[in-house]
Amino acid sequence: EAFLDFARWCPAFACSLMVHLRDPSRHDLPSELKRSGGPAAKRKGDAMGLSPEDVNQILNRPAGYSAPHYVLHRLRSKIRGLGVANQERLLMEANVTRLINDMGACENILATPIPVGYTKHTTRFLFLWLALLPLALQNDLGVATVFAEQLIAFG
Repeated sequence: EAFLDFARWCPAFACSLMVHLRDPSRHDLPSELKRSGGPAAKRKGDAMGLSPEDVNQILNRPAGYSAPHYVLHRLRSKIRGLGVANQERLLMEANVTRLINDMGACENILATPIPVGYTKHTTRFLFLWLALLPLALQNDLGVATVFAEQLIAFG
């Protein structure tokens, strides 16, 4: 039973990290956590995902914890209760530590602004590509493609 409980919490980390890194107005943590258990038709028995109490624990986590941090904290505490050999427990702890480090890297990437030179270069490249695309498509699709593509791209 402890292994099943541990397995239910693993997808909750990926789900909570997704919500943490994306626009919060477009993602609802409780509904995403509920969906992390898989399709509703297959959620029965051992494959039911997190219980409503577990979801509430994540939502009412202690101050200072983000949702993915809290899920990893719970995973780490569940590892200690699995009763596996010491070497296996250390390997599992190392994997949780890697997840924490990777989560920090994702947060750093999210917080790093894109340099202005990169955005200008990308804008110029896209403008040039969209301007020349109709000329490449004209032989295959006809003259009307030139005007239709410019209307779609720049309109």
